[in-house]
Amino acid sequence: MRKKNIFLFLCEYFEEEENNNDNQLEVKNNIIKFEDLIEFRGRAMLAKKLGEDKMKEEKEIFELNQFFSERVNEISKINLILQKIAKRGYSENIMIEIIITDLKTVYSFERKIQFKDYQDCIQFLNEILKKTTETQLHFYKQNEFIRYIYGRQFNLLYSYLKRKGQKSIEPFLKYLSNDKIYYNLNENNYIYINSLDENDKYKCLLENCSLFISSLLQEKNISLEMILEQNQILPEYRNEFRGLYTYLKEDDKIGEVQKGIEEQILNWYHFLTGNSPMAQSLLLCNEETTLEEITSFLYRAFLCQYQVFFVVAKIELLTPENRQQLTDLINSLYIGHEKEMKSCLAFAYSDKTSTIVEYLETIKDHKILRHKKKRNNEEILYDEKVEIIYSDKSGVGKSTFIKRKIEENNKEYIHFPFGGVFNRKQVIDRLKKININNEYVLNVSNYMKILNNIERFFMI
Repeated sequence: MRKKNIFLFLCEYFEEEENNNDNQLEVKNNIIKFEDLIEFRGRAMLAKKLGEDKMKEEKEIFELNQFFSERVNEISKINLILQKIAKRGYSENIMIEIIITDLKTVYSFERKIQFKDYQDCIQFLNEILKKTTETQLHFYKQNEFIRYIYGRQFNLLYSYLKRKGQKSIEPFLKYLSNDKIYYNLNENNYIYINSLDENDKYKCLLENCSLFISSLLQEKNISLEMILEQNQILPEYRNEFRGLYTYLKEDDKIGEVQKGIEEQILNWYHFLTGNSPMAQSLLLCNEETTLEEITSFLYRAFLCQYQVFFVVAKIELLTPENRQQLTDLINSLYIGHEKEMKSCLAFAYSDKTSTIVEYLETIKDHKILRHKKKRNNEEILYDEKVEIIYSDKSGVGKSTFIKRKIEENNKEYIHFPFGGVFNRKQVIDRLKKININNEYVLNVSNYMKILNNIERFFMI
């Protein structure tokens, strides 16, 4: 590292491919991952400690390393804000250029706007994030169609309507319509209309998304009520279940029988609606659940105009930041609007000592999800579509047994092995590539000792 060196960092966010904006920076025309830059900072900080009591030349190196570490900290904060903007579905590329030379730093936007300093750059990006968030929340409140879209799904629709993307829109259509629309559309019928709002490009994107969904459903003679019909509360329970509910897994314990929370949730859906949950009505939380998912879901649930059963489960697994955001959304959407709510929203959990659970139990008008008829019914109300076949030993014929059993039922056999390090998104991405229908049976071969989690993941 020398005083005369010039570093050029480019942070770009593309609307098409999610992988392209995975924390990459350009340094003098060479692409470097953001994680590598953080590693270089660690080395610089180490050199700082070694050079504190050394001679003049080494003290100069120490000062350079300190300067470099401070700039990387700034780049890290800029990158974090850019990620938040991108996760909101922002449709325009953002390029922040940082030129470092002779211990001086110049920040600019699109090589057109030069900021006074780092704080000026941060303020500029925070304004974009604030405006984007406010616009999106306004649409969530006023437009029932937009509540079914979050995060990168906005980019997917933008790319589709602009004819820029190569990704198939079919999975999104199946999700949106609850499998009532399951094929790609005639692209000539839907285009991006820039004139919907020429002054605000993000607002224009949301207007186009709303118009696309409303036009699509109208063309197919499908209404939101039809989509949500699967999880509308049965007539005999509609006078009882409306508003905000809390549900502790132990409340359904009968004697020594204690099912997992996923099984209990499935039972509740079949008890109240007679059907399995839809993707639009159930949010299973974990450490990877995003703020965008939570926001979209809660607006959808609290403002739903139909008596639909919604569940947010495993809330204790949310990150502290998302738990706070969940609290803020409940305060905004429910507190003071209790009598306006038409749907039934239950927050399900296993750990009643969690701070988010303690907050929910302080809400004045919340109810506990329970019913005498449900309590006295020990039977599984749903059809189990997952069968577990396991053994502590390998090579005993599990796969052969499974394949033979599938063939005896005149079904097609699909092998789905996995192991090692993976996450839910990777599993879902693989499942999307498999064309599964009622004629197929999936053999999930798991080579790790996490059988219960895998079973419940596929069961839901």
